[in-house]
Amino acid sequence: MNLLEMENQFQALIIKLHQVQSDRLKLQIMNDYLNIFNEAENIHIFLSYYKQILPYLLQAINKKSLEFQSPEFLDDIKKHLHIIKDLNITNNPELDQRWGCVDAVINQLKMYLQSSDEKRSEMNPKGPDESKYINALLVERNEKYLPEVAGGVIKELSFDIKESSEDSIKDVIQFRFNCEDQFHKMHNQALNSLIISKNILKKISIEKNRKDFFQLFYSFGDSTHNYEGESLGFGMALLNIANLSKLLPVKYEYILKNDFVITGAIYENGDLLPVSSLSLKEKLKAFFYSPFQKVVIPEMNHIEAEKFLKELSQKYSIKQYNVISFKNIKETLDSEDIFIKKKKYTAIEYLRKNRRLRKYYSSGLLIFLFILIIFFNRDNNPHSCEMFENYLYVKNQAGQRIWKFDLGVNCEQFYHKIDDMDNDGKNEVIINIATNNELMGTVYYYNYNGKMKWKFDNHKKMYFGDDEFSDNYYGRWIFTHDFDNDGNKSIITYFANSPYYPSRLIKFDIEGNILGEYWNSGSFNSVNLLDIDDDGIDEILFSGTNNQYNDGIFGILEHDKIIGHSPQTTYNYTPQNIPEGQQILYMKFNMPDDISGRYGRGHIQNICVMNDSTFSINYTSGILQRGGSVRLDFNNKMALLSYVISDAFLIKYHEIYGKDLRDIHTEAELTNYQFWDGEKWVDEVVFTI
Repeated sequence: MNLLEMENQFQALIIKLHQVQSDRLKLQIMNDYLNIFNEAENIHIFLSYYKQILPYLLQAINKKSLEFQSPEFLDDIKKHLHIIKDLNITNNPELDQRWGCVDAVINQLKMYLQSSDEKRSEMNPKGPDESKYINALLVERNEKYLPEVAGGVIKELSFDIKESSEDSIKDVIQFRFNCEDQFHKMHNQALNSLIISKNILKKISIEKNRKDFFQLFYSFGDSTHNYEGESLGFGMALLNIANLSKLLPVKYEYILKNDFVITGAIYENGDLLPVSSLSLKEKLKAFFYSPFQKVVIPEMNHIEAEKFLKELSQKYSIKQYNVISFKNIKETLDSEDIFIKKKKYTAIEYLRKNRRLRKYYSSGLLIFLFILIIFFNRDNNPHSCEMFENYLYVKNQAGQRIWKFDLGVNCEQFYHKIDDMDNDGKNEVIINIATNNELMGTVYYYNYNGKMKWKFDNHKKMYFGDDEFSDNYYGRWIFTHDFDNDGNKSIITYFANSPYYPSRLIKFDIEGNILGEYWNSGSFNSVNLLDIDDDGIDEILFSGTNNQYNDGIFGILEHDKIIGHSPQTTYNYTPQNIPEGQQILYMKFNMPDDISGRYGRGHIQNICVMNDSTFSINYTSGILQRGGSVRLDFNNKMALLSYVISDAFLIKYHEIYGKDLRDIHTEAELTNYQFWDGEKWVDEVVFTI
């Protein structure tokens, strides 16, 4: 490009900056132009351009324009500011302020991509009434002057609703932002969402012939922008269902969870219409670089969304996400990802509010109807449980106790899993006792109605070498999964010896039969699933520690070959009368003594599966307890993709030794691990499939 062409393009850029209102779009077009300058050998020849563009750049850089942008884009903006500073164009203090703003957003983005679920929820606090807004995925675009440039954003669409006066004959929809007239697409979407929401709730109304009209108000925080399009319809429908279920005499209230972002249009029959590919990709970028982990979209966009997010996650694999899709708005009513379904009326209230039944209040038919309502409306499906004194109390989704079981002793510490184990629509209840009493290490399996189907007592004396170990075992976590896709799930749980180290992992079927067991000469800390060999069947990933090696371990088991014991090279740590393990892989860490072996024992804690081919594990140290971790990311071939030392880990090390860990140990020392090849430990990855 010659100087004349560049000058013409620059003048066109200045005109566009005057025509476009959005700071986000201004930043995009300025970034594209400045990147051309940055490629030049002598950047000083563009000094006058930098001087002219500086005011526009400083004005456009703010938190809202930088939010939900990619790390590469933020790095570009920071690079432009750095060049301007080096060229000594200005001493304007706003330059440093904007630099600080970019740094703050970059740090926030790192937290979005790397933080735990608990930390993400702190970064995205919920409002007092979650049903009053949705997190809408939008695309900023200037169709008139800049149709080729677009950027995805997330904005809260607020909602308010009021009952109209008794003489009203229609609903009124108002937008508290710039929108076209009533024939506009957005107005049609709002109308569609209201009509379909009313029709859905009418079917669960206790007064079928009742007619109600409402005033609906939609608003965004920034009322100066023009908003148009159809993709708010899906979210509007959820807002309508949540708020109308409060006001109308219906059996259930649908409380909107609202920990997700959403996009999609809605048709008159409730079907959800797809978003265009171009808009979808821009919106998914904003979602990916946000604190949210759930994106809700029409089913017709699901495959495309998964493919695009998978491409993004290859670069930033630590980001966890869940794509939730629906074909019709009615499907959301039974989705625990969208709503909390809460019963509004007791049986008596149901009768009193139903006008058609009032005439039966004094008749014997009332008693008959009352019994029918009690029978058909009570939710007897287990949803949660708690221990109080000697009793296990099981509750339904509304928090009502539906049955109890007397265990005979107080078992405050226990692990539980409530799941539909046999695909009959009813949840079974499984508990594993961790309290130090005579029931310690006992598994109970209850049918949905509270009848105990079976129990298992893990009191097994074991010899490791010549040493006899006690038969005291604490119950630990419970994991359920349908490995064979036959509708029946298996149970995986483990028991930890007290006070010594052996741990026993057991797989049960729903009848209580042991399908496999695996012993580890140390602890199990975490379990997860991943299809390692791409055969369509998940393998079991486990982590923990091994007391012989005094360090963390990671292993993989076939679900139908949970057999034997962990690899041990000394007699004292080898369980007697237990065959050698048939694990696919067993890996031990060899961390430096000042981190693990000398004072404390290393552990592998959480296993986080990030997509269908990658996962991460977290190494923690006994000496650095509560002091962070080293996170290692692997693919399903056990190739190390990356590792990250947490700040807490570095700080704790410095507190103990007064030195920076990175000055003492190399990357090779901090990623030192070996694999068992069936006879010995080797450095190369060994899969024994």
